[in-house]
Amino acid sequence: MISRRDFLMLLGTTIFLPAAFKTTDPRLEFFELLKNDPDQERPQLLWSWELSAIASARAKEIALSGLWSHCNVDGTYCANDSVIDGGIQLPENYTRGRNDVESLVAGSPNVSVMFEALKNSSGHNPHMMGVGEHFRLQNWCGVGLYQDANTRYGWYYSILLTRLA
Repeated sequence: MISRRDFLMLLGTTIFLPAAFKTTDPRLEFFELLKNDPDQERPQLLWSWELSAIASARAKEIALSGLWSHCNVDGTYCANDSVIDGGIQLPENYTRGRNDVESLVAGSPNVSVMFEALKNSSGHNPHMMGVGEHFRLQNWCGVGLYQDANTRYGWYYSILLTRLA
């Protein structure tokens, strides 16, 4: 059963995507792969346009700064901070100055290749597939994408998965 808060957010700006949904938007294509993967352990995964916008800003920031990290150079501003400052209320234990919410991948316009790279990464698989209670409870997703041929990797993806406070 969906909570009242999640229902109200769903009515606002989020959408359910049916399993057979096809799109030319690579962000939604990535989400579809994540949601429908047979190894996905989350019972429900919902799309958030707000998280997608924040993720896209993160992907652009990483591409243009050249810093491949979930945190800034001194480690004081991390992915959780970006989500909080983007107006999303995270659970109390998702504190500033760390990353509970983001997976990053770069280098190809092929969404399937990028998805498989994260899925097959031992460090990212639990976050992506909802392995363990901490990650399984993260039922809201936004995928960000930034493309610039003049950057090191060309294509940058930020995947934000979280639960709401």
